[in-house]
Amino acid sequence: MDDRSSNSPAAPAPAPSSAPPAAPKKPAPPSTGENIKETIESILIAFILAFVFRAFIVEAFVIPTGSMAPTLLGAHLRNRCTDCGYQWEVNWAHPQAAGAEDPTVPKFTGPSPGPTVYSMRCPNCAHKVSRADSTNAPVFYGDRILVLKYLYFFEEPTRWDVVVFKSPGATERATEYATNFIKRLAGKPGEQLMVLDGDVYVRPLESENDADWRVQGKPRAAQDALWRIVYDNDYAPRNGPDRRRDKKAFRQPWVVRDGSGWVTAKGPEDLSRVFTFDNPSGAGTLAFDKDLNKNLGWYPLTDWLAYDETKDPVAPGRDMYQYEAYADGSPSQHVPKWNVSDLKLTFFHTRKAGDGALTARLTKLGHAFSAKVFPDRVELWSSAAGAPDAATKIGERKMAFKEGTAVRVDLINVDYRVVLRIDDRDVLWTTPEQYGPQLGSRADPGSADTLFGRYARQQDLGRAMTNALAVRDAFDPATVSIRAENQVAEVSHVSLWRDVYYTPGFTYHMPIRWGRPGDPIRLHRKGDKVKAAETDLRRDYTADDEYFVLGDNSILSSDARMWDRNDSLDLLSGEGLVSEAGRVPGRFMIGKAFFVYWPAGFRPFSNDMPGVVPNFGDMRFIH
Repeated sequence: MDDRSSNSPAAPAPAPSSAPPAAPKKPAPPSTGENIKETIESILIAFILAFVFRAFIVEAFVIPTGSMAPTLLGAHLRNRCTDCGYQWEVNWAHPQAAGAEDPTVPKFTGPSPGPTVYSMRCPNCAHKVSRADSTNAPVFYGDRILVLKYLYFFEEPTRWDVVVFKSPGATERATEYATNFIKRLAGKPGEQLMVLDGDVYVRPLESENDADWRVQGKPRAAQDALWRIVYDNDYAPRNGPDRRRDKKAFRQPWVVRDGSGWVTAKGPEDLSRVFTFDNPSGAGTLAFDKDLNKNLGWYPLTDWLAYDETKDPVAPGRDMYQYEAYADGSPSQHVPKWNVSDLKLTFFHTRKAGDGALTARLTKLGHAFSAKVFPDRVELWSSAAGAPDAATKIGERKMAFKEGTAVRVDLINVDYRVVLRIDDRDVLWTTPEQYGPQLGSRADPGSADTLFGRYARQQDLGRAMTNALAVRDAFDPATVSIRAENQVAEVSHVSLWRDVYYTPGFTYHMPIRWGRPGDPIRLHRKGDKVKAAETDLRRDYTADDEYFVLGDNSILSSDARMWDRNDSLDLLSGEGLVSEAGRVPGRFMIGKAFFVYWPAGFRPFSNDMPGVVPNFGDMRFIH
């Protein structure tokens, strides 16, 4: 119970406290002079940070030429085929681009200055751009890229990186030791390197045994950047009136080779984008005919690159690649189109009835690989060159495919590795023990079927200056086919792609300078004592790390294969540094190109405007 009375007097009020403190006075605003000073300091700090970032972390570069095309584009023309709809680019080899890091690019081709457009033709269907369309055509500047600088202070460069480096006195037109070059890294210190049939091989620096050569496969990201179009049936030509008028209609290159059941066109010139097969109790084979459209100047399954169809800016009377020099097979002193047999065949298979196999087949130098798709499994088979009927099963994978469901199939033969990919997932592949290059011996090429034997025959034909086709066919072309058995099905989105092909020379009787199979290049490690007898310098030297680089546009790239100047850098470095021709010293490496941040932009409203609208869809990481 509370003992306080309800009528007790109230407690006295507390004594008043001292008066509250006065509100603090607001500081006087800074004077105009102080504001200006702070702004200037902020701007200076921002500039300093940007400079430090640019100097030590990331720097932007522009691609000046087409040596890395079409992975990275220099100044170029942009085309969309008026017959099949395929879009592609063509090199703009402006004279100012030679040795310039950021050349002036005109808005239009014009009659001069610069090269005259030669005969731009679609890489997919060989439809030729009309001369009216190629006159005063818009010119687009090269890709702007970001380079991660000084990465290689912390880790070793990786083979197939796209690298930026200072020119090691590589060409007469380049400013010595000052011009930035961009190429793909192919060879590393401590290796010997050779280029053979378009592939890169290395072995240890100390080895003299031909059995030690190993072909260098590319990681998938790099390989995906290096596929070149052969033919995409999604862009089947319409054979418009201009083609019919000139009697140069494009014929479907997928032709029925045997059997029955395939339909690939609605009429002689009305090509279908979906192939149908209807033969529940029989079989039929579609084969890719590379020669069917050669009268159009179409060169599938070769290293032909539509990007390079412009006149040479240094010698305007000469075509950069002289594609049409021997279309009839006559003797020629011009550049052969080298056969490329590293291929990717892609299509979607929709089975509607039946349980027979759908077989995709690729060959390389007579060695055949077949991918078979059944309703409940896939299989990968091989047959060695010279024994086409003695097929061996490489592997099998159980898989269930529903009738009426489209299944993506990729059969890939690249760098002596065959992969069967289903719905973009690798399911079967070869091992080096199951499939690899049959090199033979350089000392005794002997057999014409070995790679060294084929190369020796090619060199003999080249020295005799015989027919360019015979020189090329020392490495015979690939074949491609699709066969269906006992089923009703559709095959759609059919496309064929080739790998980059590192050419053996600009002309068949003028081979590359560095990386020849008969004289592989030697790449030394930092600190190696190199004797005069082992060099072209005729003097002893202590090596820096040495790298070998190649351009993705192998036909026209002035890369390490062609460098012919030996340079002593003593005066520059004061350290006795020597750059032997064909090598990039390690300390000349600037960094790794990793992102295209500003592809050639669109011109708003009119072609008279600069390309200020970014092409966001083409911004990409570089692989």
